[in-house]
Amino acid sequence: MKKTIGLILILVLIGLACFGCTASESGESLPEPSISEGEDVDADGRVYEENESQHGTGDSLNPDTPVQSPADPGNGQSSSSGQSSGAGSGKLTCTFSINCSTVFDNLDKIDSAIVEQLPQDGWIYPAQEVEFTEGESVFDILQRITRQEKIHMEFNSNPALKSKYVEGIHNLYEFDAGELSGWTYKINGKGMGYGSSSHYPKDGDVIEWLYTCDQGRDVGVQP
Repeated sequence: MKKTIGLILILVLIGLACFGCTASESGESLPEPSISEGEDVDADGRVYEENESQHGTGDSLNPDTPVQSPADPGNGQSSSSGQSSGAGSGKLTCTFSINCSTVFDNLDKIDSAIVEQLPQDGWIYPAQEVEFTEGESVFDILQRITRQEKIHMEFNSNPALKSKYVEGIHNLYEFDAGELSGWTYKINGKGMGYGSSSHYPKDGDVIEWLYTCDQGRDVGVQP
């Protein structure tokens, strides 16, 4: 019995050895993965496809970045450039002017050298619509316009009262045409009872800076 079992084991081992030899002699091998043009293989045999950029420039395109069409910039805004640039800017408008025509009715009170430097029609700044920002005072607008137009303007500040007083515009000063002369202003045809740095105009207001030779009476402003 032992001889019979041993013979069977020998035959099995011989059969397995013969099968292995047959497989090696046949020359067959497992198929290798095919690699298309433009692909790379890493050390582990994984295939990576080489991506071209969206615009064909050869730059790599991040697959996690969503592709956006030109009409959809992805930020919630239209790609059109026709939006109003002034929307929400807080800009208001007023009609603004500077006039000194009263001087020509009081030539006997003023030095001729001063009169010669003034515009003959009295308009230092003719009435026109200008923009201003909410919160700007009448004085702020005057200061900005005179700076923009390179018009001389001199003023006096009182820090304690937080006020500013206009002394001269276009080299025409207070008292140049007598002791009652100087600069004043009107809003919508009405003289104000307080300084220009304390008055804040509204959209559409008419602001007039006027030179008076009679403490405001000659320009419709009561003292």
